[in-house]
Amino acid sequence: MTRMPGLTSECMRYVTKLRAPDAPEVAEALEAIVSQAFHRDQEWVHILRACLRLTNRRLMGATDRFTTLALEHPSPLVRARALLAWGRHADEDETLPAEQFFAREAQMWRGYAVAAMKGRSQAARTSLYKRWGGDNQSVRELIERLDERPIGWSHM
Repeated sequence: MTRMPGLTSECMRYVTKLRAPDAPEVAEALEAIVSQAFHRDQEWVHILRACLRLTNRRLMGATDRFTTLALEHPSPLVRARALLAWGRHADEDETLPAEQFFAREAQMWRGYAVAAMKGRSQAARTSLYKRWGGDNQSVRELIERLDERPIGWSHM
């Protein structure tokens, strides 16, 4: 994949189809890919999609990288996808990356912070949702929709 980065989409599709079911080897391969120093924006989108589809095993070794991408990557789409991956794999009591993302991103990207919080503990999620939805009707509506219909990580 490093020598032929244009194949990232196919490679990630292959990895997610053969996750048998969420084998440790798949998690190790994804953590190794995420830790690499450079990927192009479109490659990150595919890599992060594969990380979201890994459902029975958490990529605990990649959460710091997801946080860094979510807060520092130049592409807002990569930042948003990285925040979702962080939300899927990080410890359930951790909320700081989502709070920082929500505070600094433009309105159109804030929904990703709301979605990333779905994997957090009920107490942390309720507190942030109340604060974020206070004066923002679109955020409030998104929170209500997510409460009615949970995210299907395997379809992201």
